[in-house]
Amino acid sequence: MTPPAQNPPPGRLGRGIGRVVPKPTRVYRPIARRFSWQNPDELVIWIRRQSKWYLFASSWPMLLGLLGLLVVGGLSGFAPGAPRLFGLILVVITLAFGIKWLLTDFLNWLFTYYILTNQRVIAFRGFFERRSEEIPLKSVAQVLVERTTPLMVALQIGDLLVRPLGTGIPMPGIARPREVADS
Repeated sequence: MTPPAQNPPPGRLGRGIGRVVPKPTRVYRPIARRFSWQNPDELVIWIRRQSKWYLFASSWPMLLGLLGLLVVGGLSGFAPGAPRLFGLILVVITLAFGIKWLLTDFLNWLFTYYILTNQRVIAFRGFFERRSEEIPLKSVAQVLVERTTPLMVALQIGDLLVRPLGTGIPMPGIARPREVADS
């Protein structure tokens, strides 16, 4: 007869030494919102959009132009004639980038949604060219999380790729991508 197995002495935080303790899974309550495309027995688990930091990263040319305007405005007291033309050029370039950013990046960010239901993963993208992609949950083979820069890690944003057996659905700029991938 073998003696009963003894548990190892508890380590830090009450965990056993050498034992892997899985993270507790988060339980999501279905969202009561209904869409016209939803099946009758389909429940929405979460609705996400790209992170605000992802939108902010696309506005860097406009922000650099504004910074340049501040510098030119500060230097205008030293040489009254030269910075005026340079400042006018910076204003035009900054306005052009601002309009481009507003019409493309901001509107695309505003109209990009990722939806997880109990039956499928759906991505709605675009304002001018509206597209949607979906993958049934039964065919999801892998969910990849990619954080390409240390800044993405610091800001807790990343890109998800939901891969079935064929072509996947890319979800760039998701806030807390590991938590989303685990759901």
